[in-house]
Amino acid sequence: MQLMKKTKLHAMGILFGAVFSWFGLSVASASCNPRGCTGQITRIYTKASGTVHIGTDQDETQANCGEPNNVYFTIRPDAVARDMFLAKLISAQAQEKSLYIRIVESTSDCEVMYILMDN
Repeated sequence: MQLMKKTKLHAMGILFGAVFSWFGLSVASASCNPRGCTGQITRIYTKASGTVHIGTDQDETQANCGEPNNVYFTIRPDAVARDMFLAKLISAQAQEKSLYIRIVESTSDCEVMYILMDN
């Protein structure tokens, strides 16, 4: 019985390790894919409406969202995590750190789903 518990815990540890390693790799290597981009922030464009557009040093047009020539990701004014996103973006830009920005696929404005930043 205890052997089964240890085996299950070991398997879960390997699974979590693989997931966290994937996230770590996604932040470490700069690129874009249909789900988002990893790179440094080059522009934070804030509109009076509260909408924030984000530019990176990568090719955002590879993400599965927006118009074919869209070059910004968007944080909507009503996003619950808007202030946390902005704090993370400003911190990363000031420290010249790379971020992984995950978007909501197929949104017309390339809405940001979440942002990852490693140490």
